[in-house]
Formats: sequence, C-alpha cells, structure tokens
Amino acid sequence: MAKTTFDGKPVPEGMSRKAFKKLVKQERMEAGKEEFLAKRRLKRKEKRAHTHRHKPPPLSEQTQSGVNVVIDCGFDEKMEDGERVSLVGQLTRCYSVNRRTLQPVNLVIANFNKKLKSRFENELYATHKLWENVQFCEGDLPTIEKSGCCEPSNEFSTENMVYLTGDATETLSTLDPGTTYIVGGIVDKDRHKNLCLNKAKALNIRTARLPIDEHVKISGRKILTTNQAFELLVRWVEHKDWKVSFESTIPSRKQEVKVKQSEKETATDADTKLLEERTNDDSK
Repeated sequence: MAKTTFDGKPVPEGMSRKAFKKLVKQERMEAGKEEFLAKRRLKRKEKRAHTHRHKPPPLSEQTQSGVNVVIDCGFDEKMEDGERVSLVGQLTRCYSVNRRTLQPVNLVIANFNKKLKSRFENELYATHKLWENVQFCEGDLPTIEKSGCCEPSNEFSTENMVYLTGDATETLSTLDPGTTYIVGGIVDKDRHKNLCLNKAKALNIRTARLPIDEHVKISGRKILTTNQAFELLVRWVEHKDWKVSFESTIPSRKQEVKVKQSEKETATDADTKLLEERTNDDSK
C-alpha cells in the first residue's frame, strides 16, 4: 500500500493525514510569522505617519479668515439621484478642506432642503450636525441674513455678494473679508446652461469668474467641481496667490486629464462653471 503523503511529504506513522495536514500548515504559518509581523508593523507605522501629516490643526490654532463662502444648493429639482449623491460627497470634501486649513472661511450651505437635506439626515445619519465652522440654511440667498442660521451681518446682504460663474465678464482678483462669495452647488452633466449667471442676475447679485485662463492652461471645456472651486478659494486665503492655489488644487500634470473626465461625468455652470467651471472628481 502506497504511503500517504501531504504536500509532497510522507505522513508519519501513527498520525492521520488530517492531523499531519494541520501540522504542516501550522509550521508554514510559524515560518512566515516574523515576516508577516514585520510587514504589519511597517504598515502601522506608515499609517500613523500619514495620519499625523493629515491631521487637522487643533481648533485653538485656527484663525478665522473673515471670508464668507456660500454654497448655493438651490438646484435640487434639476439633479438626478446619482448626481445628488455626488454633490453630497463634494460638500463633504468642502468641509474637510476647510477643517484642515489654519485659516478657515465661514462656510454657509444655502438652500439646504428637499432631497439633499433628506439624504444627509437619513443615509448619512445627520453627521453634518457635528461639522464645525459650517452653517446650514434652508432658505435661499436673499434670506440668509435674516434666517437666523448666521450671525446678523450685512455681509450676507445681496449687495455684498459675488456669485462665481465662468460666464461672468469680471475676473476675480482677490478675496475680501466682508464680502460673501457664492459657489454653485449642482451636478447636472451640463444639461442646464447659465444657471448661476441667470440666478445672480435675477437677484441683482454681482458676478465674477475665477482667473483660470490667467493662471492655468487647459484645453477643451474648462470645468470645476463644486469642491474644487471651494478649495481654490480656501487655498487663496492661505497663499494669497492664484497660481499656487490652482497648482495645489489641480496639479498641472493632471489638468487635461481631469477636464476629460469631467466631460464624461459631471459638470455645470453651478457645479461651478468656474473653470468655466469644474472637473469632476467624483466620490462615490
């Protein structure tokens, strides 16, 4: 009778093949244990270093910039469900960017209602209520000042607002404390044209475009996502330099690639036609 083997090794007399199989596997595991533990220690060390590098600054070290940024989400009915999910991800990234800067802007999310609000409160378990330096207003732009969601200030009156849109003729050069800058919050695959521009005109709000052509070379349609437009404003507050702000938000080696991706996915005047307004980065 042929001798029973496992893994090319003969099974010792008096030991079942099942028991020998278990023994071989255990020996194999013991032999690779040190290597496994070394890899795990290295991975944990790298994770700690990454966490430390990306850890938000303590709130005590942050200094309010005095700049107000409103994300206007008043286009809920113009979005499909998937686009709304994408916008929720972009708003979350806006909060993250603002939380990790030493000079956060005063972020207001206007028209926080309907299905957008429902998604935050149900699917995301209302975690937005824990966000710092963010105010959520259910009302539209003209009502922010009196809505009670922000401290009373004429900075939120329409005469002190600037709606950012790639269709504007005026170019934004600086961000001024006391002025409120509005970024359109919508993902619509560019179905709706001139949303931000037309809304600003209807509300008699001044418009301006980001200085994209002056600082970045991008071929084809120039588009930014809502979170990219917001991050550009935050980076300008940090550096007071548009070129640095663009490079830190949209690396030059990726600019053309991102534009192509945005054309396939999501973009619009409000998703902030600010690169004429966006580059879809998605999220989920």
